Amino acid sequence: MQKSTLEVIHQRHAQFPDSKGTPIESADEIKAVESKLGVKFSNEYREFLRVFGGCDVGRRTVYGIRLPPRFLGATQYRTENDRFHLVDKATVYYRTEKWPGVASWYIISTDYSGNPIGIAPDGSVWISDHNQMMAERINNDFEEWVIQDCFAVEDEVEELDEN
Repeated sequence: MQKSTLEVIHQRHAQFPDSKGTPIESADEIKAVESKLGVKFSNEYREFLRVFGGCDVGRRTVYGIRLPPRFLGATQYRTENDRFHLVDKATVYYRTEKWPGVASWYIISTDYSGNPIGIAPDGSVWISDHNQMMAERINNDFEEWVIQDCFAVEDEVEELDEN
């Protein structure tokens, strides 16, 4: 990921510290989740995990390997609903439910309707719409998705474009 993108995420976390995740220092921990899911994370997403672990980014919660602190005190997020905040649990859930297109993805977030957003083996970002029974490519890669979707607020996108 570009330094400017990481800096904007760090700036947001300075304003909202509970939205920041815990970095993943062990490459083995990341590899274990990849192995469990039968995927290889994109380089951008691996870097995101190493730096943030999983956290809120703009208007989205980006699933990772660890929960941001704002979820740790809420019991409901550590039980049946934790699948909505951890990449492995979300991926297994949406694959089990046979959502369109998700069989080869790992799930990194959802939209406001609960439709999963995932990364395909080629690194592109997709959304699965259960009502329409279709999957749609929405971005070329993880970083583009962070910039164009997570930071959908115009001033944040402009700040990234200027860097």
